[in-house]
Amino acid sequence: MSTTEESASAGPSAAPQKPITIITIGMAGSGKTTFVQRINSYLRSTASSATGTPRAPYVINLDPAVANVPFEANIDIRDTVDYKEVMKQYNLGPNGGILTSLNLFTTKFDQVLSLVEKRSSEVDYIILDTPGQIEIFTWSASGAILTDAMAAAGPACLAYIIDTPRCVAPATFMSNMLYACSILYKTRLPFIIVFNKTDVTPHEFAVEWMSDFEAFQAALASREHRDADGEPTYMSSLMNSMSLVLDEFYRHLKPVGVSSATGAGVGDFFKAVDQAREEYEKNYKPELEKLKKERDEKLAETKKDSIDRLMKDLSVDKERAQSSNPHWAGRENPYLDKWDDAGEDDDDTPVVNFRGGSRARGGFSRSRDDGEIDDDENREYDVDAEDDIVDRDDDVDTGMRENLQRASRGQQGGSFDRVDQTDADVMYTHIRQCGAYAAHTHIDYSLFSLLILGATGDMGIILTRKALEAGHIVTVYVRNPSKLPQDIAAHESIIVVKGELTDEDSLRHAIRHTHAILSNLGPGTTPSHFPGAHPPDLPLAKAYSLILRILKEPEIECKRIILLGTVSIPDPNDKRDLAIWTLVQGVKLTAYDAYADEVAIGETVRREGNGIEWTIVRVPLLTKSENEAVVA
Repeated sequence: MSTTEESASAGPSAAPQKPITIITIGMAGSGKTTFVQRINSYLRSTASSATGTPRAPYVINLDPAVANVPFEANIDIRDTVDYKEVMKQYNLGPNGGILTSLNLFTTKFDQVLSLVEKRSSEVDYIILDTPGQIEIFTWSASGAILTDAMAAAGPACLAYIIDTPRCVAPATFMSNMLYACSILYKTRLPFIIVFNKTDVTPHEFAVEWMSDFEAFQAALASREHRDADGEPTYMSSLMNSMSLVLDEFYRHLKPVGVSSATGAGVGDFFKAVDQAREEYEKNYKPELEKLKKERDEKLAETKKDSIDRLMKDLSVDKERAQSSNPHWAGRENPYLDKWDDAGEDDDDTPVVNFRGGSRARGGFSRSRDDGEIDDDENREYDVDAEDDIVDRDDDVDTGMRENLQRASRGQQGGSFDRVDQTDADVMYTHIRQCGAYAAHTHIDYSLFSLLILGATGDMGIILTRKALEAGHIVTVYVRNPSKLPQDIAAHESIIVVKGELTDEDSLRHAIRHTHAILSNLGPGTTPSHFPGAHPPDLPLAKAYSLILRILKEPEIECKRIILLGTVSIPDPNDKRDLAIWTLVQGVKLTAYDAYADEVAIGETVRREGNGIEWTIVRVPLLTKSENEAVVA
């Protein structure tokens, strides 16, 4: 067995351009967290070959149920998701609470990747500590997404921690090996077997069992149990057969012995990590690039087929389009060609336009979701921002962290002046979280087909551009297509459908082949006693009623709508906020018809949205500005 001194002499090798991610997994009680603490301490005290000085690793804690961690985590899931509140809110047990917390955290994992990318030049290793219940991470959709995302971002390997003292029993050893092989062939990542607690039981016997089939058979025979007739029991026969099967697979596993208590064997572990890096570059990375290429080709083909199918379904009449708008005369496809920018807002397609947003106050600015959960599918959010992943090395004040933790528990309230997103980002965040992670490997949203309502207004234009930049197929339903900017109208992934919100057939055609609807429709805020004020007959509430009815039709695939609202839409769980109350009362007094339509929108969606996954994004103030230092 290696000594502590021998381990210390073998430091981690020079890091390449990208750090390698070590994902620690293992059975409950195997010592994963203690192991992470040991290698974290080791790296902080051992000089890096790249710099000649110690370089601390970037540590991410993914266990939401742990009370205390013996290491300093750069990103901690507990800062984002309150495990106990999740169990209480969703009526879950301990394992269900961990799984749901991990699922919620996964919806923000693109932000984790961004934070890791910013620090990649400063670290050699990224270490992930996973939940104690191994099946929650290894056999759940969120665990697969996190693993694939880290492996796609750079070199990665799995460190499977085994409780060595328990493995002296052949049945326990075989169970661990079977689980290890199943994870190996599920993830296809370089795999390191870490026999932990070697200070209690040396691990050489386990390595011998892996390399010498007859040695394991001898150990099995010495512990073999027989029935009353002198025949081997079912368990003995099963283990004997499994050892024959797994003997071929052991060559893909790199075993090392480590004592997390004394530090013995840590140097050997990092030698195995260096070998895992080479294996990643040689085997995993080429396969990953091949899969990405095939996916991109399939995506391009799918987008083309979707556009062709939608255009055929819409039965575009070229001659009728040209006759109705001379500007389109002589163009091959007026729906995909350019229109001149009218240089004005589409007054007929109302948007929320609450002016008066002040500059954000100085200091650290980060985004946040805030809202109450109504039921399992339908949610309302009071939104002033959306980013709730914290890098603990950043300068985050205590109040900000409390806001993040309150947001994860679904409570309303808090400041409305911390934002670093444009107004359209607030809505666009939610479409990224409505299933793209689970549906597409490597955080790929581009197979989403979106329908955007209110696309010719200032906010709609920003939202449409962001959707196109993300690679979506975008259908815009507009009254006046000539008011679309040229860059949007000419985009290869844009579909333009002209129609009124009262035109049921046109709406149905626009919705038919989309996966989700983003509605930027909002009431006009001209005071009620001025010409051009919002109509008194609740036109938007009636339009949403029609849209919801169409979404319920069996042949319609789309069952997801995200609509922009204002704080005029009440919720029983709202807490009193003087600034918001004053704003709502001002709108109610000066533009009552617009206020009434907003209230009716909320009532309509709650009443008629059963069976539809809907979200109302309630934004206090819209500035229609792309300046990042504004109140949203």
